[in-house]
Amino acid sequence: MVSRSSFFEREPSAMIMPGGVSKRASTVNFFMRHVLKRYVARNGLNPKTARIVARWLELLTLGFTGFAKIQRKRIGGVNCEVVIPQNPPSVARTVLYLHGGGFFINLPGTYRRFAKRIAEAYGATVYLPDYRLAPEHRHPAGADDCLAVYRALLDLGCDPRTMSVMGDSAGGNLALVTLLRARDEELPLPACATILSPGADMTFSGASYINNAKADPMIPMNALYAVARQYVDAHEEAHPHVSPMLGDFTGLPPLKIVVGSTEVLLDSSITTAKSFQDAGGKVVLQVWHQMPHVFPLFQFLPEGQMAMQNMVDFFNKHTRRVTQTQKKSPRRPHRSCGSSE
Repeated sequence: MVSRSSFFEREPSAMIMPGGVSKRASTVNFFMRHVLKRYVARNGLNPKTARIVARWLELLTLGFTGFAKIQRKRIGGVNCEVVIPQNPPSVARTVLYLHGGGFFINLPGTYRRFAKRIAEAYGATVYLPDYRLAPEHRHPAGADDCLAVYRALLDLGCDPRTMSVMGDSAGGNLALVTLLRARDEELPLPACATILSPGADMTFSGASYINNAKADPMIPMNALYAVARQYVDAHEEAHPHVSPMLGDFTGLPPLKIVVGSTEVLLDSSITTAKSFQDAGGKVVLQVWHQMPHVFPLFQFLPEGQMAMQNMVDFFNKHTRRVTQTQKKSPRRPHRSCGSSE
């Protein structure tokens, strides 16, 4: 875990597995760097390359995900998948998960599997919105959908004290934007938030966009620039609802950030953590040694499994007081917020 002072360091200390980077992670890095990244860098970002990369990522994230069940509901006017753990706790716990994909693509199989893993590990009902995507729906369409689902969950009875907002990559951006907008609208805020490899800076101002351009095993810079132009006009890129790293984080709930040390998005995470701390917030920044973009998605990586447990511990820490208090009262049958059962 990176110390408070290391938020200001150019090269923060990194989480390292005993024995160093696992062979599985090294293999994933090699494949991504020499196959997927090279392919996108050579051919540019277009529908064809996006489909091919999505297909490979869907395969790489295959694995057993437990017995959580999936329902499909329309919440706040947005189609959502609702993932319910097999053995939910007596106290309803909720996760709003905002998927990544550069604001323009969804990997339904990948994120459905990840949501099932989160549901089982957290003992929480996970809501996975199918928010509108660029370039057909540019900013703020996707952000509007995410906030609409969050607001609707509160209206449906979800207790914010046992809720977390999560997201990865572009979804990490949207998670921060959702928190900023919810605070500004004076909505109740969740107990905590977790973001993985967040794309929180659409101005691409950090040094890691240059220093890690070759080291990043997955993301070529030409793809990032193309993603930005699909999502938002250049004159809007510094707005806090586009680059939340540049926003005012005063009053937001505790935040956990997980990122790889060789990612081009590293400085996006470091600067977000520093800004969060400067605003008086509680933040945990974990920089994992040589891990690829959003590595917890890969169930077979030992590092991903350890990171998942760290995320569970963070969630439990910030919801424990409520769950312990409610457990003292007579046990009632579990019912997810928003349930029609």
